[in-house]
Amino acid sequence: PTKEQEEKGTLLKPVPRMLPLLQSVGAEGDTFTVEQVFHYVEQYIKRRRLYDEERQYLVRSIWLQLLLLSFLYSLHVE
Repeated sequence: PTKEQEEKGTLLKPVPRMLPLLQSVGAEGDTFTVEQVFHYVEQYIKRRRLYDEERQYLVRSIWLQLLLLSFLYSLHVE
């Protein structure tokens, strides 16, 4: 993250199993702001079409839901 990003908010270090998911949609590095994490997760969901077409707010993948929960419960603040 840039100095500007560091000043905007707390940096988070995702669990190792979350990094490949974030990097698959363009994330670089291993620490991110909350906004960046949500942006990359949203991009991943959109690219993989892991949502219900009629109710786009519903994420279909149980695996992704569990991964996100484990990520949120194991955040490491830098």
